[in-house]
Amino acid sequence: MGSELEDAALGDDDLLSAGKRPVTLIPGGCFVHHVDSFALARGGRLDATLLGACRVAENGNLANWTRTANRRS
Repeated sequence: MGSELEDAALGDDDLLSAGKRPVTLIPGGCFVHHVDSFALARGGRLDATLLGACRVAENGNLANWTRTANRRS
């Protein structure tokens, strides 16, 4: 992503930062479906990949995953 926009009216409603502020897209930037991103990662054409995890437990497990059965209404 690019920089934040000063005037939200000039931005795209679907292009927001993690703080829900309107941002621009850098030249050459693109969006891909998550299935396509995994195909790119497995295809051997990338030097490195980075999977995002919001929280990681001390033992290395992803701590941000929950099971529906454990959710409370």
